[in-house]
Amino acid sequence: MTATGLPFVFEATGVFAPTWRMTTEGLVTHGQIFEGRDSNDAFAMILSTFALTLVVGLYTLSLTRARRSAQRVTIVQAWHLRQLLPNEPPRD
Repeated sequence: MTATGLPFVFEATGVFAPTWRMTTEGLVTHGQIFEGRDSNDAFAMILSTFALTLVVGLYTLSLTRARRSAQRVTIVQAWHLRQLLPNEPPRD
């Protein structure tokens, strides 16, 4: 939360130069890290955004598969443990 909110606080207090503003046309953003000069630069930015989205999606998919596998193993282990226990409690 801090990593996301702190830059906005720094912009509001004047520590960083503003990188966005609201206009009648909508949200306008600009930065100083990357300066695009032609359509190839825009294409590279779009392609890298899609690549990042793909990598994050594949990572999420691998986490989901690992979680499901761990749950499956836990369910099987619990079933095996129940088979080892008697059905009725011992009588005195």
